[in-house]
Order: sequence, then structure tokens, then C-alpha cells
Amino acid sequence: MGSLLTGVFASKDVAPQIKHAGVLYGGGMRLLLVQLLGTLVTVIIVAGMVALITVTLRRCLPMRVGAQEERLGLDLGEHGETADYTVAALRASTPDVLNYPDEFTGQLGGLGHLPNKRR
Repeated sequence: MGSLLTGVFASKDVAPQIKHAGVLYGGGMRLLLVQLLGTLVTVIIVAGMVALITVTLRRCLPMRVGAQEERLGLDLGEHGETADYTVAALRASTPDVLNYPDEFTGQLGGLGHLPNKRR
């Protein structure tokens, strides 16, 4: 967006070194078209490089987890963690009280002690 809007709002009063002002400052469509072309070329180059990197990586390592890991869920399958499921179960069993296990003391332990005020 910023690249394209430069072609709209560029002003020689702010940047006297530019050859053409933006559309709103009497420069016509030239700068906007230059910015559009530059943006399109950048998108094409980036898309090409991402495709090249992805194809190269696919040849070296798997890009998708196995079916068993998908069924288990990635937290459990990839990391051996069940923290998200534990928090959801605690919320369901005690909806009025935020009672987290000790492992969450640093991150979420103080949430149960917040004052009940509306701001």
C-alpha cells in the first residue's frame, strides 16, 4: 500500500529530488504507474523465490506432518504438550474460577486475582 500511495501523495514540496509528483499534487499518472510496476516486479520476484525455496526444501525434508500426528493434534504430536487442552478442560470444569496448574504461574497465574472492575 505504501508503495502505491507514494504515487498518489508524493510532493515536490516535501521531497524536491523526485522527478514527478504524485497524482494529487499535479504529477499525473506517471509516478503511480512506476510505483505499480515496481510493486508488481517485487511481488513476482518474491513469489518466484518462495516457490524455489519451497521446492528445494521439499526435496530435503518433509513439508507435512504424518496422518497420526494430525489426528493427535500438533501440540501433542510434535511437542508432546497438552497445555492447551488442559487449560480448556479447566475452564470448562470451573468456569467461575481461573484455576491454572503450577506450570502457568508465571504466565497466567495472576489472572484469577484481577479486580472485577469495568473500565
